[in-house]
Amino acid sequence: MPYIGRSTDGFGVRNRFLYLASADDTSVSGADANGATLTFSDGAYVDVYLNGVLLKAGTDYNTNTANTIAGLSAMSANDEVTVIVYDVFTVGDMVSATSGGTFVGNVTHSGTVTVDDTTDSTSTTTGSIQTDGGVGIAKDLVVGDDILLKSDSSAIQFGADSEITLTHRHNDGLVIKHTGTGSGSRPALAFHAGETEITSGDVLGKIEFQAPDEASGTDAVLIGAEIRAVAEDTFAADNNETRLEFRTGNSEAATTKMSVDSDGKVGIGITTPRNPLDFGVTSNNDHVIALRDNNTSRTILGLSNGYGARVAAPHDGTSTENMFEVGEIAGDGTTYQNTKFAVTYAGNASIDGGLIVNESGSSADFRVESDNNANMFTVDASHDRIGIGSVGQTNVGVAIDISPSASTLKVTNATDDYQSINIWSVLGNNTADTNCYFYAGYAASAHRYFVAGNGNVTNVNNSYGAYSDEKLKENISDASSQWDDIKGLKVRNFSWKRDSLDKANMIGLIAQEAETVSPNLIEEEKERDSVGEIIEGQTTKTLKYSVLYMKAVKALQEAMTRIETLEAKVKALEEA
Repeated sequence: MPYIGRSTDGFGVRNRFLYLASADDTSVSGADANGATLTFSDGAYVDVYLNGVLLKAGTDYNTNTANTIAGLSAMSANDEVTVIVYDVFTVGDMVSATSGGTFVGNVTHSGTVTVDDTTDSTSTTTGSIQTDGGVGIAKDLVVGDDILLKSDSSAIQFGADSEITLTHRHNDGLVIKHTGTGSGSRPALAFHAGETEITSGDVLGKIEFQAPDEASGTDAVLIGAEIRAVAEDTFAADNNETRLEFRTGNSEAATTKMSVDSDGKVGIGITTPRNPLDFGVTSNNDHVIALRDNNTSRTILGLSNGYGARVAAPHDGTSTENMFEVGEIAGDGTTYQNTKFAVTYAGNASIDGGLIVNESGSSADFRVESDNNANMFTVDASHDRIGIGSVGQTNVGVAIDISPSASTLKVTNATDDYQSINIWSVLGNNTADTNCYFYAGYAASAHRYFVAGNGNVTNVNNSYGAYSDEKLKENISDASSQWDDIKGLKVRNFSWKRDSLDKANMIGLIAQEAETVSPNLIEEEKERDSVGEIIEGQTTKTLKYSVLYMKAVKALQEAMTRIETLEAKVKALEEA
């Protein structure tokens, strides 16, 4: 760029561009024969020569198109066009490249500014680039190391309206704020996983709490607590099942102690809760919930030995105070009233209302113990049986109705399993005598009725009876002769095998012998064990002695008739 002089506007310069035309060209522009590109800002400062002859602007050519000489007459091949462009420039303030200096005013730069100095910055007055004012950056800012905000309450603002701010709180932490004042003006902190395929167990985001600079090292520098969002299943268009895990450390890197699954179930001590609130206690005597009113007094819910439920109250209550109670909440939603169930410190329980056990009808037993009997009262639900003081023999299927107004006790058997045995009385093995009784009756200050351990039945009047009213009977006729039956029966002496005697001590009939004479006298019963259970395949014959008595009465009447006939004949012979 040749220098051609100086004026009040600046320094004059000119540029020369040389073009070789092709046949019929009428303009020149762009790169010339030497590779220089034609540019000019004002056509008035351009001279054009064709084969050395100066052309006239506006007549022989025009500069209406930017950086183009147009309107030329059609040229011949290799015609030479020379374009001379004139311009001026000024020289601004300069700063020494070696000793530096100070700029005053604005500096605009259209290229890249590179600073090779590597001085680190620890304050606003150190580093390779320093400014006493702010810095405006229209594009992205990339920082290769730390960013230091060196003032208390310093803030980072986000958004075109700076509506979200992250502000330093002195000696404390950071505050995220939405600066808007209208409805819905609240900040949000979102954790977005960038994975394109989420599978079960993937962590979507987490917050960690740690003291990595703790001088003790080892466990002390591990993650102490953590909150995680974890995928419960592979994500799909119709599935994003996620659980929230709360982790804490106990001489370990933090592990899950509580979780909320995708269904909203909360697990404490268990990662897979099955109920809305699930406590995963795994050790005997662990307390699940403790309610305290001070450091020493508490009520706990937990597990006892064998993983049973336990409720415990403070130890310092009196015997008349309740350690556990259930009642109502009044209409105000806060006032406790109307205790329905209570247990005192003395162990006494009170119920205001009815008590229903096993209402669902499942096979759940119920048992009450006394000081010396573990089965003082037992309900065997699976067999519909009860026992009272039965020492474990709970298999008598009965219902007991007590009527205080009538002073009665009614025992009813509603099942077929026990062949209508309503009351089964069992004595010890060494009580089969008259000193022990299955049953006894007492009235008017005297004993009236006994059933002894050896089977003897005794009453005070020696009176036994049966219903015989005519109104209860039908098909009435005279009985047939019983002479042959009574005559055919064999009356025997014998002893019972159970008594182990050397000689007979009883008199009576043998059922098998009587059955051959009068089969209707005999019945066959299924044998039972000591608690009334039927022994399948074993039977015992019994004899109806009450029927035998009536047969004997009939036979006696027949004998009396025969005797009277004989007496009449004897009298007649005597009188003849």
